[in-house]
Amino acid sequence: MKPPLTYCFRGTVAWLLLSLVSATGFSSELPESFRVIQIHIEGAHTIEKKDILSVLALRPPSPWRVWIEKPIASEEDLADDANRIISFYQSLGFYRTVVTFGVDIEEGADGRDARVRVTFYIEEGMPVSVEDIVIDVTDAESPISPKQLLGLIPLKTGKRIEEKAYRQSKQLILKQFCGVGHPLA
Repeated sequence: MKPPLTYCFRGTVAWLLLSLVSATGFSSELPESFRVIQIHIEGAHTIEKKDILSVLALRPPSPWRVWIEKPIASEEDLADDANRIISFYQSLGFYRTVVTFGVDIEEGADGRDARVRVTFYIEEGMPVSVEDIVIDVTDAESPISPKQLLGLIPLKTGKRIEEKAYRQSKQLILKQFCGVGHPLA
């Protein structure tokens, strides 16, 4: 009895995918440790790639410094760096960022050391923006008005919420109130 067309189709698609994966050199089986020779970033549209690279723990040496040993890494190190990228994006207001990575493995000259090119794939998602800022001043005799405070803080409505701007805004508000007799504000 002939198998249904769907099984033949799935088998053909699986064979094509397997051929494509082996042709591009990407492998799902990483050795326990390997040397990182390059790191690429794909999908970063809003944030500069150099800023993303600056948060990574893995740093391949410059291609011009051939005498420097390439760093040894593991799959866990790559996963940690993917999490670092997610945390970095979240600090900039991109709370739905997804980061995956792929590797292109080549054997070392001695046949033992695997050398790896790593690509981090980033799906930024939509950033979260500040919809409204409400500052309640309960002391009617306060020398600082909420309008003055809104003008001082870096956090602005309609802008992307960033962790740094939030912290700075909080500190500026506390500093303003501490300076006029409200040390526990």
